[in-house]
Amino acid sequence: MRRRQVYHAFPAQIEEFESGVAWYGFPYSGGTETQPDEPASLIDQLEDPILIIHGTADEASNVSDIYRYAGELDSADKYFELKVYQGEPHGFMIEEGELSESFVAQDAYDEMISFFDRTLNNSTLDNSSR
Repeated sequence: MRRRQVYHAFPAQIEEFESGVAWYGFPYSGGTETQPDEPASLIDQLEDPILIIHGTADEASNVSDIYRYAGELDSADKYFELKVYQGEPHGFMIEEGELSESFVAQDAYDEMISFFDRTLNNSTLDNSSR
């Protein structure tokens, strides 16, 4: 049985997952020992739906890269959803080591739960169901 849970690694590299959430992603980072490939270079291997959550004020990972990545996912006909929060910085979900109680953090958390409900309870997402 495939596991169903939240993770930060790229879904194409973890066969056991059926759905994933990318928080403040780095689609064009790679070339290191721990991450030899850029996630964007693995789009053709992506089979499972992903939700990308990002803030426009993320200095560590510019939102323009996220939009570019979303365009590449779309061109490759990969199922994804994108939720962008205006003015939010990198790591906006966490405050003092805990889930932030801010409206934005709570909304992003709810988006994640809703995404998993949709994608894990409907295991066959195809173009006709989007």
